[in-house]
Amino acid sequence: MASGKAEQTDNPSNEIKAMDSTFKALVNLKPDEQRRVLAWLPQKLNLIPAERPPTGGGPLAGASTASGAHALTLKGEPGSREHAKTFMSQKKPGDFQERVACLAYYLTHYMNTPTFKTRDITTMNSLAGQPNLSNPAVFVSNSVRSQYLSSAGKGQQQITSRGEAVVDALPDREKVKQAIEDHKHSGRRKKRKGKKSKAKAGN
Repeated sequence: MASGKAEQTDNPSNEIKAMDSTFKALVNLKPDEQRRVLAWLPQKLNLIPAERPPTGGGPLAGASTASGAHALTLKGEPGSREHAKTFMSQKKPGDFQERVACLAYYLTHYMNTPTFKTRDITTMNSLAGQPNLSNPAVFVSNSVRSQYLSSAGKGQQQITSRGEAVVDALPDREKVKQAIEDHKHSGRRKKRKGKKSKAKAGN
């Protein structure tokens, strides 16, 4: 009986020590780094439950339709290497811009990271088991040019409605074409204004 009581008092103490150590290890990390550690830990300890819908408290979490990426059959826990790898393998991006859009989509919907920097895309690329991005800054810049990403301020990017539509449509190339057509660039007014100002200057 005495040994049983000792066990009961030891367990809470061990748990508190583990919680305290975990908190101290995570508290000084950046939020995205904390999320990656917390996604990795259950996998490492074999505590991953059965597949469930993607989690995350961001406003965009779970926003896609049932026909989009969230309807995929993905292995592992959302945020884990296995889950990210199957997401990318099922999406089959055709070029670097599409790959960056897929990684941005995954960060947004599965990692609760709706705004991100180039290094986050690079880290996500590694987590998903993708070939190295030889020049990630250029690929992200090209994705912005393709209107898959847009500036979120302070050196961060976010996925656009066109980017999400393209990822949702993948790997169906016809649907990708339609998604791009449905989300045409709407911002050509600046160029027109520039022409008008030149015309006025000529007068």
